[in-house]
Amino acid sequence: MTVIDLVSFLWGFAEATFFFIVPDVWLTVLAVKSGGKKLLSAVGFSVLGALVGGILIYWITGSFQSRIFSFFDHIPGIQMKLIEEAQQIMAKHGLIALPIGVFQGIPYKIFAAEWHLQGGSLAFFVLMSIVARGGRFLFVVGITRWICAVCEARVQNWKEARMILLAGFWIIFYLFYFFHKGW
Repeated sequence: MTVIDLVSFLWGFAEATFFFIVPDVWLTVLAVKSGGKKLLSAVGFSVLGALVGGILIYWITGSFQSRIFSFFDHIPGIQMKLIEEAQQIMAKHGLIALPIGVFQGIPYKIFAAEWHLQGGSLAFFVLMSIVARGGRFLFVVGITRWICAVCEARVQNWKEARMILLAGFWIIFYLFYFFHKGW
């Protein structure tokens, strides 16, 4: 395990439990700087970290049912209305909503807790987590690599500007997210 893999694992775990900045930020930084096996390994370790964190939330929910959503409500970007939205989506669609929800800004940790409260299978949760988290992370790094390839061929001084543009993207993304979802 490399330092990059360790950071990827820890970031995936942290965001699945208590952190509010998605691993996609770290993964896109890696995607801008390099690709190949290191990037795929980082994606894999981010998914693994998210799985461990999601399983932890699933289990903890059994003991702290009355407090888990209150805890989430104190995390930036999560408010009770977002938790209620996730609960409604899951009541209607079950865990099939997980792959859709992770693209709608509904934190994975909410799905983990709610799935436990619905009496859902841990094995199915793990399977759907791999699909949802892995799919999104691969999509995000794939788009980032594609944008980099296009820009490298067309934009003068791309190597100097790429990290500034990426930082600008994530700042605008989170300003919009926190404005839209509530701080």
